[in-house]
Amino acid sequence: MTAEFLHGQINSTQANPYVPAPQWFIAFNANEATIRATFSGAGDEAFQALRGLIGPGQGGTFGPQGQYGVHDFIERRDRALTQFYSEVY
Repeated sequence: MTAEFLHGQINSTQANPYVPAPQWFIAFNANEATIRATFSGAGDEAFQALRGLIGPGQGGTFGPQGQYGVHDFIERRDRALTQFYSEVY
């Protein structure tokens, strides 16, 4: 899911912003509920940091004000995945 969002954002512009389909948001919210039920507070905290970068199309930028870039998104995604894996293995 993050790959789809990342691809859409990178390929968007201010004139043609990326807006995920409603089904994407439904699936993302379902995953969020699963993460909260499955992982510790640290796992949810890492996920919420990533979630904060997901919002309306900003023409290739991330965050509510468009103040973050693709590297910030990837760093937060990887931090969340690392936390999840550390709790599983």
